Amino acid sequence: CEVLMNNKVNYAEVIGRLMMILTGFVLVMLGFITAIHTGDHKVLGILISFAGVVTMFGGIPDAE
Repeated sequence: CEVLMNNKVNYAEVIGRLMMILTGFVLVMLGFITAIHTGDHKVLGILISFAGVVTMFGGIPDAE
């Protein structure tokens, strides 16, 4: 029981980072689908995919 009381994990931060990574993954998939299946919006799909990659990298924890 002492192990649980001495826990230093910030669960809100862990959940937030997981949500950022999952949101980024969804954005990458949506951008990829948009780039492939539309004729006129290929650049928009690439930009959406790039935003997803940036979001995924933002969700990776910092090495302190």
